Amino acid sequence: MRKLLFFIVSAILLLAGCNRKEPAESVYVGPPVFEEEREGDFVFPSKRDIAAQRVFALFPYKDYIVAFGAFYGHFIEVYDKQSGELVSRGVIQGRGPGELVWAEQADLNPFTGVMTMYDDMTNTVMTFDIDDLIWSQAEYEKHPARRWTIGEYQLDPSHRLVNSLVSLIGMEPDKRLVVWRDSVPTAIYHRFPIKDSVTNINYQSYQQSRFSLSPDRTKAVSGTMINRSVLEMFEVSPDTIRCRYAAVFHGGLNPEMVRNEQLNMRNCFASLYAGDDKMLGVLDTSQPGEKRRYNALALFDWNGKGLMKIQTPYRDCAPACLDYDGKTVYAVVRAENDFWYLGKMELE
Repeated sequence: MRKLLFFIVSAILLLAGCNRKEPAESVYVGPPVFEEEREGDFVFPSKRDIAAQRVFALFPYKDYIVAFGAFYGHFIEVYDKQSGELVSRGVIQGRGPGELVWAEQADLNPFTGVMTMYDDMTNTVMTFDIDDLIWSQAEYEKHPARRWTIGEYQLDPSHRLVNSLVSLIGMEPDKRLVVWRDSVPTAIYHRFPIKDSVTNINYQSYQQSRFSLSPDRTKAVSGTMINRSVLEMFEVSPDTIRCRYAAVFHGGLNPEMVRNEQLNMRNCFASLYAGDDKMLGVLDTSQPGEKRRYNALALFDWNGKGLMKIQTPYRDCAPACLDYDGKTVYAVVRAENDFWYLGKMELE
């Protein structure tokens, strides 16, 4: 009886594994196509450069741009949208109250003003009111992150979306994206555009993935920048996570890839920002053998249609974000002097 049961279970697992190799018919494969391609340039509201090891994300908030990154000794800087001048800074690097050891993922909910930051060195999540940081002294709260967390995003005061690390051992995680209400999961999504039961390519590709939740908290976007160029768009609510669009811009659906193809990867995302009406990405435009140049803005609607690609004259313009009007781009731009500045571009 045990042998029969073992045979049945093994057969089911084998069939499931075979099915996971079959690509979804809805996945677009090929380079991105845009309705319009043109050149564009930034203006620089301030001559003050941004002193940072790296800026990870920008968020529009009221009359400000909130920059999250590895500044020297802190993680947050707030700039005035019009003048580009520094208004406030905070979140000290350290282990004390209101401090983080290291963080590369953050979220700002414009409705509540709550900023959420994940410390991957201590596996904790810290939240605070961004208005308090701007105008006075913020009060910080911390809670343990769920296992395998790489980012947490507030949907509303009762629900949070958790983005999880892809498992090194398993071909697919049990819970890739999960909406939680306290300790109860209310929505779960764990699929990938590349169905792999052989090489675990998704573990490799998603190690440096980008993720963003829209200001209205109803849409999310995920993109990769190593081994594959994968773009996914999601519909999100407290009880739903649904993939709206999936594409593999470079690398194909076959999980196996030779080393030369990995080195020549193109159309990868250095930055993603989920706007309410459209998504903004920053693409690599270098040629094989050249140093990466993340200097092209890519606009998509939420059905995956490429609306516009804007080539800029700079080496890098990432990260970037869209203001709430959907017509103004802010970006951290590397200028000719190799310094970083806050840049602004009007799309119309």
